[in-house]
Amino acid sequence: MNISQRVLIVDPATGFYKTRKYGIGRYFGPVDLGIHLVSQQRSLNFGVGIFAGSIFPGSNRLVVTGFSPCCESPAPA
Repeated sequence: MNISQRVLIVDPATGFYKTRKYGIGRYFGPVDLGIHLVSQQRSLNFGVGIFAGSIFPGSNRLVVTGFSPCCESPAPA
């Protein structure tokens, strides 16, 4: 059984979108995958875990990851 997380990538300027799959063995959840995508693409990410929609308590939480421009480190002098 190959479990993966799906990601929707949207370019708001053109309306272009695509989906990609990321395996669970490499990224363990929406927080781990979101931090990876933020560091690569400087994006704002919304995600849910693999148990979303199940009866497990806390499994229906929405996770948001991103970097704020207010927290960027200054350029080296």
